Amino acid sequence: MMHRSGPGSTVETILEELESGHGFRVCPQYKFHLYVNTAPCGDARIFSPHEETEGGEKHAKRRNRGLLRAKVEPGEGTIPIKAGSDHLQTWDAVIQGEPLRTMSCSDKIARWNVVGIQGALLSHFLEPVYLESVIIGSLFNEAHVYRALCGRMEQTLEGIPPPFHLQKPKMEKVNFTEPRLPQRAPLISANWDCEREKLEILNAMTGQQEGETSSILCKRQFLSRFIELLDDLPTLTEIDVKATKSLSYGEIKAQATNFQVSKRAVVTAFARAGFGHWIGKPIEEDTFYLSTAGQATHLAQ
Repeated sequence: MMHRSGPGSTVETILEELESGHGFRVCPQYKFHLYVNTAPCGDARIFSPHEETEGGEKHAKRRNRGLLRAKVEPGEGTIPIKAGSDHLQTWDAVIQGEPLRTMSCSDKIARWNVVGIQGALLSHFLEPVYLESVIIGSLFNEAHVYRALCGRMEQTLEGIPPPFHLQKPKMEKVNFTEPRLPQRAPLISANWDCEREKLEILNAMTGQQEGETSSILCKRQFLSRFIELLDDLPTLTEIDVKATKSLSYGEIKAQATNFQVSKRAVVTAFARAGFGHWIGKPIEEDTFYLSTAGQATHLAQ
């Protein structure tokens, strides 16, 4: 948002315009680092407590190494997604009580290491942004974490359009071991908005603030800010701004072509390696509009 100040502004940002004049990238002197207090849930964590010995790891579940895993319930761990299992989710089933399955943190970070952490909407304006390093507090085994976050795709990842690529972040651990608390983490999330200097506390189960107020991090807020930026910033590829504003959230994400190609390449790479199929969220989650004109067109169809 700061970049909207325009030429001559004294506001400093971490972005620079591309030589073409279309789109931006992060200035090379800025790096992004991810800190987590334990190895990310899923493939990176489940094997980390079982250190490899000189004769090889004797862990009974060794055959499950590398498999994609889905979260069960908050705090309840993950389960492997076997090849050939159902990877489609429907909104009808969720409404009738089926749990909404979410990919493990290990799998999500692995995908970030190809598509970047900026997401589909920002990919209209910004070249992919990658993690420089992942710093882990405990339950850390470098071989397992490397496999989970990038090694699983090394041999099977194909067809990624540049500047997208497979990022291999540095794996670091802290100089001290954090005390591990046996109880579950609290079901709250604290988010700090540095632009407006505002703190919000969310119910992590619903993603909403007290009183069911929408979060600054919800999809509708992201779409609203994206629409604002369309009038002021050049996109990486030429798009029809007026027509785009009438599209749904999911349709606008789909227009970030190189991002979507890279995203599908990740799914294909995991399947080709025999690690299972990525579970997608129901399409209804992204089928909403800000424009009433867009809604009317959708209903007419």
